[in-house]
Amino acid sequence: MPGTEFQWLAVVFGMLTGLGVTRLLSGVVATLRSRATSKIDWLPLIWSASLFLMLLEYWWSTYSLKSLINVWTYNEFLRLLVSPLLLFFSAALILPVHELKAGETHQEVFESHGHWALLGFSAYYAEYFWEAARYWDNQWFSGWGVFMVVIILLPIIAFFSSRRVHLVIATAILVIQVLGISVDFGELQDVRF
Repeated sequence: MPGTEFQWLAVVFGMLTGLGVTRLLSGVVATLRSRATSKIDWLPLIWSASLFLMLLEYWWSTYSLKSLINVWTYNEFLRLLVSPLLLFFSAALILPVHELKAGETHQEVFESHGHWALLGFSAYYAEYFWEAARYWDNQWFSGWGVFMVVIILLPIIAFFSSRRVHLVIATAILVIQVLGISVDFGELQDVRF
């Protein structure tokens, strides 16, 4: 597919990614504005930092799709829309978009609504696992494959775990992302974490 046609398709990927970033940043602003009403809960902010990196990493990696997919079909396009849709779903759930009302707490809001975003995290990682094997030739039955299965399961484990375990998992995933980005990224290349 010529570059101009890919750019036309990439607009949708960029639009969904941009909406996710906008929604996430709006949630951070609402959280900071609500600090007089309720003590800030760091757990959803840690997950939000991870999600922000996931959104940027996804956007960065879409550049390589231009050279990886020779023939674009509608089915291929729809299949690749799953990732930004899952990221947007997670961004829409992780933090409240409005300032908290009197009597609401960040922890309660996260536990009743925000933690559902973790299922979107796991679904995104599972979709990425499949995409990386299909487009980037990563091997499922390798050290990378085992690592990805762990990464897919961690948000699900956090979803059902105590707050302390949840905090450890959220922090571990953020650290892994930062380390992965510092090792794998530099120039626009065919690498995704």
